[in-house]
Amino acid sequence: MTTTRATDAAQTTKTAETAETAETADTADTAEKTKKAEKVREAEEAHHALRRALRHAGIQLPAMDVRPVRRLDGDGYALLNLGECSAPVARALADVIEKGSALPGEVVRNCEGTP
Repeated sequence: MTTTRATDAAQTTKTAETAETAETADTADTAEKTKKAEKVREAEEAHHALRRALRHAGIQLPAMDVRPVRRLDGDGYALLNLGECSAPVARALADVIEKGSALPGEVVRNCEGTP
């Protein structure tokens, strides 16, 4: 009878540890999914801002899309795929960038996110 109680207690402890491990894994999975979702949301916002700026400049990159974070730990970035474009579109994009590079240094640094 004592052996049965000890076995039952050990089984109960093992079940509790298994449940705790599963809960920890679920929490980690949720955190990783949240991190990935935030990265995708950031990339989507950048996608819309870039598309709007390009449209304002008269340029359209038809294949632009967002690629989700692929790392299992959720680190890294969701990526904007700018896709393919024709030579005239590439030239127009280069012209707009060149004109923008003539901005005062302070504005350019702020756009790059550097102090």
